[in-house]
Amino acid sequence: MFDTKALAAVDPHADEAALIEPIAWLERVKSAASAGQARAAAALDEKRRADEAAAGVPNAKQGRGVASEGWCTRCRTPWLPSSAARYRSGGRR
Repeated sequence: MFDTKALAAVDPHADEAALIEPIAWLERVKSAASAGQARAAAALDEKRRADEAAAGVPNAKQGRGVASEGWCTRCRTPWLPSSAARYRSGGRR
């Protein structure tokens, strides 16, 4: 879809204005991504429940596991843990 390393790249030698601009842009990207993620999760839940209803699964058991599947995909973002650790330690690449 897109290059996550390029998305997270920061020039540590840039001036303040050049650093503020990507912060604002990334906040907008983050908001849009969160909205898209919520819509996709709701669509998955709706589809799963419809498929399970068509298969005769009782209402009380429909949609089980959808939330944990979404959580698992969010845990697989490869660049976040190392970036977060560098940020907390004040380190650079």
